[in-house]
Amino acid sequence: MFIKLFRRDFAAQRRYHIPALIVLLAITLIDCVNIAILTREITSTSSVSTAEALLNLASFASLYMSIFGLAIVMAFTVFSVYMYFYSTVATDRAYLTFSVPASARSIIFSKLITSILWLLIDLIAYVAAFFLIMLTANSGFSGLKNTFDIIGQIFRQIFNDIGMSLDVKVSTAVLTLVYSVVNFLSGIMLVYLAIMLSACFVKKHRVLAAVGFTVLINTILSMASSAFGIGSIAGHHTVVSVMESINLFLGVGIAGYAVLTAVFFTLTRVLAEKKLDL
Repeated sequence: MFIKLFRRDFAAQRRYHIPALIVLLAITLIDCVNIAILTREITSTSSVSTAEALLNLASFASLYMSIFGLAIVMAFTVFSVYMYFYSTVATDRAYLTFSVPASARSIIFSKLITSILWLLIDLIAYVAAFFLIMLTANSGFSGLKNTFDIIGQIFRQIFNDIGMSLDVKVSTAVLTLVYSVVNFLSGIMLVYLAIMLSACFVKKHRVLAAVGFTVLINTILSMASSAFGIGSIAGHHTVVSVMESINLFLGVGIAGYAVLTAVFFTLTRVLAEKKLDL
């Protein structure tokens, strides 16, 4: 049954993400055209004509607006995850959502997994768009390779200057990646819980209620974090001890966010089973 739920949720979220990906492609192509115009070689030795100046100005303005558009598309793809969950549990569709012969755990987990998968697809599209824009800006693969080589040399020089060893760099990078993923998962489940709370206990203005519950839960977590001193890193005199402290902080953060994700998921499931009025 979970496979059927997964396929249904994955297909249902296409109406949010496919249009966003199409807009992303259009904006990326516009960016590439504008960059090609702005970085083209002026063959004439005389001053730039008025038409060329206006073209450059228009391209620059269009490039600026398209960058703003990319930010909007990125925000929309993340927000669409919450829109879909809200539409299936906090509206009239909730009856259809929980009338299928599956447990609340499977229903919520399916929505979480399909949302993560769509966000991963979006992320790959963003990386491809960035690569295409950088490729255009650097006039081909050779120029892009040179740019990345320069960036790599800068980071290597920074790491060498502070004496960071290779094993510390690798461990810190891995822990940072895992920390980011678990933190993001806990954030999704926090909003899921807020939406479920609004669906269970609020009759009107559930969107505002969900936002309010999200702010409330975040405030409680921030107060608890401050009260117990979570997130502080003690000062050290050596670079190695500082990096070890950072790794320790990341490890504790991973464990903490993993626990929060499990707690948020469990509370969302219990509310769906016990309190949700269908």
